[in-house]
Amino acid sequence: MQEKILDRDAARRRAILDAARDCILKFGYAKSSLEDIAKQAAVSRPLIYRKFKSKEEIFGALLEDLFETQYRAAEHALAKPGSGREKGANRGCSDGHGILWGMQSSHAGH
Repeated sequence: MQEKILDRDAARRRAILDAARDCILKFGYAKSSLEDIAKQAAVSRPLIYRKFKSKEEIFGALLEDLFETQYRAAEHALAKPGSGREKGANRGCSDGHGILWGMQSSHAGH
């Protein structure tokens, strides 16, 4: 029973973070409201407040999640043979824009 609750909480948190990412990419941080995020995540605003204290906290969690994802991808790429430039090009990061694309797709299908 406890495991189902933890899975549900993790799924809701993931939905909120994914919705926040989508709203921020679409509207920008300043124009993204908790109402927008709640609608996108298909949850209520009170539920968002149970998981996060503020929009700033959501953004911080989103950045933390993004950097963890990108760090793991970089570690994986560095473990492969080839030059640093080749590894970055394969990851779509050689021009510095890969982090934005990673933000859009890091949890696709999850």
